[in-house]
Amino acid sequence: MILSELILMVEELCSVSVSLEIIDDSLSECRNLRLPQDQYIHHSEVCRRNKLADFSVCLNNKRRSREIARYGRAFSGKCPKGVWDLAIPVQLNRKTVAIVYLGGVLVPPDETKRKKLYSYGRFIAQFIVLELLRQAKLTGEHRKRRSEPFYIDNCVRFLEEHFSSPVSLGDLAETLNVNPNYLGKLLKRHFKKSFHELLCERRMKQSEVLLSLHHALNITEIAGLCGFSDSNYFSTVFRHHFGISPREYRTLHQAKKPVREKPSPNGLKKSVRV
Repeated sequence: MILSELILMVEELCSVSVSLEIIDDSLSECRNLRLPQDQYIHHSEVCRRNKLADFSVCLNNKRRSREIARYGRAFSGKCPKGVWDLAIPVQLNRKTVAIVYLGGVLVPPDETKRKKLYSYGRFIAQFIVLELLRQAKLTGEHRKRRSEPFYIDNCVRFLEEHFSSPVSLGDLAETLNVNPNYLGKLLKRHFKKSFHELLCERRMKQSEVLLSLHHALNITEIAGLCGFSDSNYFSTVFRHHFGISPREYRTLHQAKKPVREKPSPNGLKKSVRV
C-alpha cells in the first residue's frame, strides 16, 4: 500500500478530510510516501472556501500548529475560521518530520469518533515512520551521489513546498545531502536558470494568483505569502519580472485587461496589454 491510498481509505471510513504537512523533506525521497498536491493541504469544502476568503489566516494557524507539534503530542481544536481538526505529529528519532491532520469539519466529533480518528491517525503516522526506516535501510545513512533526475525532481518539489519561506540553495543542498556547488551547476545546466531565479519565478507565479483572486489582501500581505519580508523589495522584483508594479497588475486584472509577458531586447520580461 502507498500513503495516498491509505489516506483516501481513512477519509472514506471516517467521513473527514485527511491531509499531511511535511516538515522534513526526507519524506519526499520515499516513493510510497509521495502524495497528490491536494493531500498536502486542508482540502475539505469549508477549508477551500476559507482559503479563498483569507488565505493568510490559514498560513498563520499552520505555523502555530507546527510549533505545538514539535513536542510530539497529538492535539485538536478549531482554527480561527471555526474548522475542527485533530493533529497527529509524526516523529522519527524524537524529531517531528510531518503532521497528519484529520477533520476539516465545523462540528467537533463526539468522544467515540475522536478516539477512532486518533487510532487511524496514529496508524498513518506509524506507516510513515516504517516507510522512512525502510528507505533509510535501503539507501544507507551516507548516500552516494544520486542520479541527476533525482536532484531535479526534488528541487522542483522543494520549491513548490517552500517558496513562501526564506530558503536558499544551501538549504536544498543540505536536504539532499549534496554539495551546493554541484547542485547549483546542475540546476543551471538543466533549467538555464540559477536556484535564485527558479525561486523568484515560483514566487512571482504565486503573486499573480494572489493579486488576481484575493483582492482583500494588501500588497504587504501578498509579499509575505510569497516569501518576501520586505514589500518594497517584492514590488521591485515584481516590476523587474513583469514590467509593471503589483498595484498596476491588480488594476489591469480588475479591469479585465489580461497581461502577457513579452521578452524585451535586454532579456527582461515585459508585460503588455492584449
